[in-house]
Amino acid sequence: MENLLQYFLAILLIGYVIFGRAVSYLGIPPIYVGEVALLFGLVYVGAHFEWRKLLKIGITKWLLLFMAWCAVRTIPYLSHFGKDALRDGAIWGYGFFSIIIATLVIRRNLFVPIIKWYRDLSVIFAVWIPFAMIYMFFFSDRIPLLPWGPFSNIPLISLKGGDLGVHIAGIFSFYYLILPNYPFRKSLLLFWISWVFCILFIGITGRAAFLTVSLTTIITLYQRSHESWAKWIAVILILFSLFLIFEVEIDTGQERIISYDQLITNVKSIFGDVEGYSGEGSKIWRIMWWQKIIDYTLFVEYFWTGKVFGINLADDDGFQVLDENALRSPHNGHLTILARAGVPGFILWLILQISFFFSLWKSHRRLIRQGYFLDSLLYVWVAIYWLAFMINGSFDVFFEGPQGGIWLWSLIGFGLALIYAERNNTDVVTKTSIEADILQ
Repeated sequence: MENLLQYFLAILLIGYVIFGRAVSYLGIPPIYVGEVALLFGLVYVGAHFEWRKLLKIGITKWLLLFMAWCAVRTIPYLSHFGKDALRDGAIWGYGFFSIIIATLVIRRNLFVPIIKWYRDLSVIFAVWIPFAMIYMFFFSDRIPLLPWGPFSNIPLISLKGGDLGVHIAGIFSFYYLILPNYPFRKSLLLFWISWVFCILFIGITGRAAFLTVSLTTIITLYQRSHESWAKWIAVILILFSLFLIFEVEIDTGQERIISYDQLITNVKSIFGDVEGYSGEGSKIWRIMWWQKIIDYTLFVEYFWTGKVFGINLADDDGFQVLDENALRSPHNGHLTILARAGVPGFILWLILQISFFFSLWKSHRRLIRQGYFLDSLLYVWVAIYWLAFMINGSFDVFFEGPQGGIWLWSLIGFGLALIYAERNNTDVVTKTSIEADILQ
């Protein structure tokens, strides 16, 4: 059962990265592959007691408190909202994946295998994503549609710029922090070519994705070596210069074109208003909706209760923009929790995430003092990856779906296992195993 669960989760996570939300609809409505994995994992956790070890970590208690509060704001409303309550409750229900992953990792000592698995995933990503993005941009009308799922217009390759930005950030920090001496030079070159290609496309087509990748890249470079700043700034300036000098402009057939001006416009739009920018309307729409959520939770009747999980926030708040009332939550996972679980649920969410980050940082610092520098970088990598999720989740319906939610909580589960291992003097990954095992 353990091997089956291990491979099931690995394939599922890879599928979300490679094909996007198309994988989310594998199954028989309303039970999809993510829910099957969750049920399978809960049975596994119930059959073993290693999960109790996680109670020694304060973060686990905050996790359980957060999920308990959200359950109170979900379960009583199942009779009224039905499956919609379960759908909206996925944002906290997927939290069980953190316990499942942490239990599996601790019980089977999967630290090194997971790092090897992620290394292999990054190679698959580097090979596949550039071709997938070209296919999506220029041949979107030729992508076959799924014969299953609740909608009839979901393409087989359904990748979003924000989702890709998160994984680009995670893979970049992994290569630059964990595998600085990666021996397979051809694969390393392939990764950098793919990374630059993705950065150009994402930076031009999505400001949230651009912000996610930019901030995490800067933090990664600063953490690894202050001296590398000059080199990477030079690379960025060269790319900008080439776009400017040759006036590169590629028509993708979408609303925006790939050009130097479009890239600059996206960057400006992050920090202020840009006249004539096509995305300005969506930004104003989001800000107005977010402000309304803050007003009715912090200052009006929904302070303690929120509007619960199950109600369509877009309809109830007056911001529906999709046909068949398809939009249910604001493009901000943090404010989704505030709107549905009230201020208490939002505070528990903040405490959980902040305590997770600082626990990783404390473990990182303790390992450095003990002389395990390479070990300590694992904690930095998880923290940077986590930050990418937090940034993208602030601008998109990301945590609410399986391709974002299951990945986030799985990452947190791996982080919990790392924190537990460090605090209990468990050998996680030594310098010898990194050099001899991971890189073999």
